Amino acid sequence: MIHSCFFQRTWALAGAMALAATAVHAMTVVIEREPNNTLASAQAVDPNKLPLVQGTMASTSDVDVYRVGYIPGGECIAATLAPNPSGDYNLALVDKNNRTIASSRNGVGQMDPVTSCTVQGPVYLRVTYASGPVGPAGTYSLEISY
Repeated sequence: MIHSCFFQRTWALAGAMALAATAVHAMTVVIEREPNNTLASAQAVDPNKLPLVQGTMASTSDVDVYRVGYIPGGECIAATLAPNPSGDYNLALVDKNNRTIASSRNGVGQMDPVTSCTVQGPVYLRVTYASGPVGPAGTYSLEISY
């Protein structure tokens, strides 16, 4: 299921005069679907559509994997995992061989960001359980851009 929403980013421009520019970008909301526990069953998301994934940790052994697709050389990828206030879920950026490129393991209720400017080719984002609620209460969002 995909929905569209909008968000704003504001940049401050420096120079002789201080200017502010605001741009509105379309963001695509993607609802997680199972099974997506392995690289082979990863759910595809298109980073060109600025996806915001809404997911759920189904159990303490759940792993959610998202295939971001091909990242061109010289491009950076960034993703931020935002758990529910009492959840602690971890985020890793991995390559097609499941090798970790970047990871974040912040605590309960804290966002987990990952960024890499050295990847080229297909990449995946892996969300894993650390502690907190599971099932319908084990919600998270995952914002992806490059």
